[in-house]
Amino acid sequence: MSEITSISKRASFVKNENELSIVISSAEDRTKAKNIGIIFGLWIIGGVLIGINYFRIEDHNTKMFILIWFAFWAYFSYVIGKSFLWQLSGKELIKIKDGKLFYKRDVKGGGWVLDFELERINNIRKYGEKTPEWLKKVGGDYWNIDCDSIAFNCEDKEIAIGFKLSEMEINKIIKLIRSELPTSK
Repeated sequence: MSEITSISKRASFVKNENELSIVISSAEDRTKAKNIGIIFGLWIIGGVLIGINYFRIEDHNTKMFILIWFAFWAYFSYVIGKSFLWQLSGKELIKIKDGKLFYKRDVKGGGWVLDFELERINNIRKYGEKTPEWLKKVGGDYWNIDCDSIAFNCEDKEIAIGFKLSEMEINKIIKLIRSELPTSK
């Protein structure tokens, strides 16, 4: 039986002769999830209140404006809700087994499993930051749930994994994955 080895407070791995499993939690601290949950709740309440009052409005232009606003409200409800669930209970699962790397972004058991042939994976590296600094300063990064730490090429596609990993976590996970690639053996 293999033991769980900790990489950090939010990342760990299990390695035996047949497979490597890496688990990365979305957050070390769930405070951000609580904050997003409060914002999400207030956003939903505001939309419901406006929706209830929609039928009292008689002006056609105002009704049209509110319908357009509801499209934005629905979109941002989705974005905030997705971010809330990810921060609350999300984790990344990476498994290398039988010549393949399996990757899943898991939220309460849901999510798609992507698989990549190890022979086709190359150029595993630290992912280049693509979020503009000005966007981070105005808070755009707060809702971000994109992976932004590790990248590799598989055929002609760049694949990003690792949600907001520290430099130490990035280096250890890259080393673990490289050790399983056919070119390193």
